[in-house]
Amino acid sequence: MFDSFTLKSSLLKSFDFAQDLWPAMLKKAFLFFFAFFAISIGSVFAQSSSSAPAAPTIAAPQVSCGTNSSGVNINWTDNSNNENGFEVWTWKTGSDPTRLTTVGANTTSATWSGAPISGDAAVYVVAYNSSGRSVAGPRDFPINCTGGNPAQPAVAKPEAPVNITFVATCAGGGMVTYTVAWSENSSNVEGFVVYGWQNGDGNWTPVGNFSPTIRSATWGPLVSVLPVAVAVGARRSGQVSYGEIKYIRDSSCGATMPANPAVILSVPAAPSNISTVVSCVNSFSSNVNITWKDNSDNENAFYVLVAKDGDSLWTRLPVTGPNVQSAIWSGAPGSGKAYVLVFSSNAAGSAPNPALTKDVHEFSINCAGGGTGFNPSPGAGSGGAGGPADLVIDSVSFSPSTVQEGQAVSFSALLRNAGSGTANPSSTRLRIDFDSNGTWDFTSGFIPTSFLAAGGTQTISWNNIWTAVVGNHKVEVCADATGVVNESNNDNNCKTEQITVGRKNSFGALVPSAPSNVRAEGISCGGFGSDLVNVKVTWADNSNNENQFLIWIWQAGDPGWSVLGTVGAGAGGTLWNGVRPGDAAVAVVAVNAAGGTPSDIYNFKATCSNMTGR
Repeated sequence: MFDSFTLKSSLLKSFDFAQDLWPAMLKKAFLFFFAFFAISIGSVFAQSSSSAPAAPTIAAPQVSCGTNSSGVNINWTDNSNNENGFEVWTWKTGSDPTRLTTVGANTTSATWSGAPISGDAAVYVVAYNSSGRSVAGPRDFPINCTGGNPAQPAVAKPEAPVNITFVATCAGGGMVTYTVAWSENSSNVEGFVVYGWQNGDGNWTPVGNFSPTIRSATWGPLVSVLPVAVAVGARRSGQVSYGEIKYIRDSSCGATMPANPAVILSVPAAPSNISTVVSCVNSFSSNVNITWKDNSDNENAFYVLVAKDGDSLWTRLPVTGPNVQSAIWSGAPGSGKAYVLVFSSNAAGSAPNPALTKDVHEFSINCAGGGTGFNPSPGAGSGGAGGPADLVIDSVSFSPSTVQEGQAVSFSALLRNAGSGTANPSSTRLRIDFDSNGTWDFTSGFIPTSFLAAGGTQTISWNNIWTAVVGNHKVEVCADATGVVNESNNDNNCKTEQITVGRKNSFGALVPSAPSNVRAEGISCGGFGSDLVNVKVTWADNSNNENQFLIWIWQAGDPGWSVLGTVGAGAGGTLWNGVRPGDAAVAVVAVNAAGGTPSDIYNFKATCSNMTGR
C-alpha cells in the first residue's frame, strides 16, 4: 500500500496549518503522514460519518529507556461502541510511518518495542469497522534515552529500595560474610547496585550490579574490620536512587563500632583563615607558626603541608589532632617564597580536596641573607659561558593518553636550552586551568632542573599528581618558574596543551566527551524557497569513543528542539538545509552506549546576506 500511492498537492494544502505549528524537520514527516491516511482511506471519508466509529483519544506515550533501544507504552480511550478494532501506526525520525499492530475491539493499549533511543516520534490510532475509519493523531513526542536533548527534563528516578537489612556472619579466622536484602516498590527498575564501606576506606566499594529480579547480595568474606556500612540503589535510565544506608556496629566476631557513625559519610568542612608568623633563627633558618580556623566538628585530624620555591614535593608536618588550630614549621628556610596547605580529614575524605584545591597560602621569608639550602646554586642568575641561556618547553604529554574522571594522571615535559650559553639550575612548574576559563585551578610542586649546556635537554616528570575531573582543560608547563636564570628571551618559557577528561556513567562506563567549537555557517540560499538558508554545521570532536553524533536544532517559532539527524563517529560536520531566516540554534551530542554529552548551544542568525554568530 505504501509504495502505490502518490502525494497529491490538493490534499497537502488542506494541512497548511502545520506550516506554522511544527518544527521544520517534523513538518514534512507529518504532512507525509497525513497525506498517507488521507489518500489510503479517501474513499472512506466520502461515506456517512455516522456509521464509522468515533476516533479514540490518545494519551501521552510513556517511554522506557533501554541500552540500545526504548519501549513506548501507547494508551488511548475508546470513544465508540461499534468498532471492529484499532490500527496503531508509529513514526520515527528518518523513517516512513509504519503500522505497529492491529488489535481487537475494546482494546485500549499497545506496546512499541524496539523504538529508537533518541529523536522525534509520533503515533496514530485508527478506529475502524465495515463502514469506515476514524483517525486520532498525530500524538508527537520526543525520545531521549541518551541524555542528549538540551531541552528535555531528566528521566525520573526510580523509587529507592526499602526494608533494607544488613547482617554479618562469622566465617572463622577473623573473616566475616555480610548479607544485604531489600524490597522494591517500583515495577520498572532495570536493576540494583550495591556498595559497601569499611572503616578506613576512603571510598565506597562496588559489591555488584544485580538484575531487577534479585533482592539480596553477599559481600565477602572479608577481614573483620568494623564499623561497616552498605548502600543499595535502584537504577533506571542511567539514574540511581539509594535507600537508607545500613550500618553494622558490632558482630559476633567481637569488634564494636565507635560512636557517631554518621562521621563516615560526611567530609569535614575545610579550614579557613590560614596565616603565618615567621621567627628567624639565623640568616639561613626560621620557624613558622601556622594558624587556621577550624570550621568543622567531625574531623579526625588536620594535615599541614609546606613547601618552598624549588621543592619538587610537599612536606607534611606531624599530624595534628581534631580541634587543633595551629602547627609549627621548624627548620623553614631563611629567605624566599614559601607555601602552606591545611586539610581537615576524616574517614570520608579531606577538605579541601587535595586534587582540586586552590587554597594555597603563599608568604615570604626574609631573615637577612637567605640560606644555602634554599638559594639557587652559585652563579644562578647568569647565563654562563658563551652568552645568555634561553629555556623553552618543547613538548608536554600526559598519561594515560585517554583520560577519564577519577584516574590518576601523570605529566611530562621536554625542557631545552635554546640559547648560546649554559643555563644554571632552576625549577619547572605545571598548572591546570579547568574548563579553560582563564583561572589556574591546580598547581603542582616545582621540579628542580639541573645545569643545561646550549642545546641540552632534560625530561621533567610529575607522576600521578592529579586526579582527573571531567572537562576540556588547559595544561601549562613553564621553565624557570621562579625567574632565576638570565635569559635572552623570557617570553617563551611556557607551553600549553589541552587535556580532555571523559565522564563515567553510574556503572563505570566511559561516556564520550562533549564536542566543542560548534559553529553554523550559511553556504547558499534558495533551498526550498528564495529566502531559506542552507547551513553547514561544524564542531570539534574531543573523544575517541563515540558511536555517533546527534544534531539538535531550533528555529524561531519552533515550540522546542528537534533532531536534524545523526552522523557517524569521527565526523566533524553536517548540512542543515532550509533554515528559516531569523534566530536559530544548534547543539551537537556525542553518544555511545554509556550515554551522551552535549556541546554548548551555538546561537546564530540565519539570513541570505550573511551568517553571523552571536
